[in-house]
Amino acid sequence: MNHILPKNIDLDNFIDYLSQFITENRLNRIKEVASKRTRYFSVVLENIYQSHNASAVLRSCDCFGIQNVYVVESINKFEPNAEIALGAEKWLDIEHFTGDDAINLCYDKLRKQGYKIAATTPHYNPILIDDLPIDNPVALIFGTEKDGLSDAAIENADFKVALPMLGFTESFNISVSAAIFMSKLIDKSNFQKQNIFISNDEQKELIAQWILNTVKDPNGLINNYLLKF
Repeated sequence: MNHILPKNIDLDNFIDYLSQFITENRLNRIKEVASKRTRYFSVVLENIYQSHNASAVLRSCDCFGIQNVYVVESINKFEPNAEIALGAEKWLDIEHFTGDDAINLCYDKLRKQGYKIAATTPHYNPILIDDLPIDNPVALIFGTEKDGLSDAAIENADFKVALPMLGFTESFNISVSAAIFMSKLIDKSNFQKQNIFISNDEQKELIAQWILNTVKDPNGLINNYLLKF
């Protein structure tokens, strides 16, 4: 859950104020994780309805430092399982797109943010993930276990990309597949010594949000801060 921060707030001062309500170890951990967050790579989930798969993908996004998740719900509602996600959704920015035109609305927003969209599919003569260029931000899109991605999601993507498969089955479980794709992109950016991490200002916003997500009565703390400052 993202809390609405007051406009023009002094984030350094606000974080100092909030810090008194959590332990020093907790604050240091939040700052450490924020420093390794990226929006250079993002994940899109189209009509994922199996809660254990949805939850496992969110957990992997958090583990790999991928901050933004876009959820397309033109057919199926996205309902993560709290026991599997282990609270991962609390640390991520998740945006939902609904309705018949949801995939196009999502793609339009991604492209305005500078992303190249990579549809994950073993069909349509895809390139392998190791050959996917990352000179621009990349959004990986994943579909359902049974049917995969919609035709619109595949046709309107910039790339079709797959994992190398050596067995008889043509695909991994989506939660496994998503984790491998993310790992490959992160490894490639590290190998190329590419700085994919968010800016200092973005880190401060995340730190403030994450502290608010861990304290009791976050709205009360915001109001008390505004009264004091």
